[in-house]
Amino acid sequence: MEGDYSDLEAYARRVASLVLEAARRGSRPVVLCSAETEHVYRSLGLRTIVLGPRSNVFVVARNLFRSLRLIDDMPDVDKGFAEGFEERGLGLAIMNRLRKASGFNVVRV
Repeated sequence: MEGDYSDLEAYARRVASLVLEAARRGSRPVVLCSAETEHVYRSLGLRTIVLGPRSNVFVVARNLFRSLRLIDDMPDVDKGFAEGFEERGLGLAIMNRLRKASGFNVVRV
């Protein structure tokens, strides 16, 4: 998901609304999120995989491939949602990988 990250709480709530809608339609979702927003998804009963803190995109990048493989191996998950990250520096590579993993199915929130 791409969007305005200036208010992370509001951003996470918008993402969560899309994830909850998918769950209502029968999907079994998981959310790839940052450490700063995990509590928003957890408070709504959503499953999460924390990529790391937004303040350290090196940790996020390091955890990304492992997290994507983890989703593939989760038999009770059929759809992954990922928060977007700022597209500068290493964030460009993170977003490029997320776009490819999603088959370029990106939603702006």
